[in-house]
Amino acid sequence: ITYFEKSLQIYQQLESIIPGKYIEDIAEANYQLGYVESATEGYHAKSVIPLQEALKIRRMQEVENPGMFSAKIAKVCDHLGYVLSNIENRRDEAENLLLEALSIRRKLAVNNPSIYEVSVATTCDNLGCLLSVDNNRREKSEKLLKEALAIRRRLANKNPKRHLTEVAWTCHNLGDLLAMDSERKVEAEQFYREALEIRYQLEHENTGIYIGNIAWTSASLAKLLFPDKNR
Repeated sequence: ITYFEKSLQIYQQLESIIPGKYIEDIAEANYQLGYVESATEGYHAKSVIPLQEALKIRRMQEVENPGMFSAKIAKVCDHLGYVLSNIENRRDEAENLLLEALSIRRKLAVNNPSIYEVSVATTCDNLGCLLSVDNNRREKSEKLLKEALAIRRRLANKNPKRHLTEVAWTCHNLGDLLAMDSERKVEAEQFYREALEIRYQLEHENTGIYIGNIAWTSASLAKLLFPDKNR
């Protein structure tokens, strides 16, 4: 975070000397700063500011060069939407950003599926998780999460080292969603167990990296099973 802040400061100083020359660097530095902050304890809410600045610049660039920056707009919309999803009074804003990201990414994936279907899955997962908090929108949430899972499973079959962790992520999210329905706990358990199996496998191959994810899924599965006295 410190080095991204320093680089951003330098780019801004250079931009003030030669206007227009460093705007791309400023946009990317803001995005990277926001991305790292969003994944750092104590900085999550703060990450909104640089992500918003990155999006503002990307939209300006798109106006000046139509069609050239849509993918970068989608990237920032997706991550900013993900961050705002965890801020209760900003979930409507998060949904709009994620819908915009998904719309752009679906269009890009039509002609370049090998490049953009990964990002389609990411936004489907993020939007599905956001909608899951609304009892009236769980059907839509499930549809999005299952679309993400189908893409991620297909990609994992081709490149497991890169995509298996994403399969586990969406399986866990589907487990969380279905666990809310008392009549679908068996399905929820299946998704939790798939996520857990994958995470144990990944932890065996990368000691210490996935232990937190194992604990998270184990706790969710234990909570699901607890009401059953036989389990």
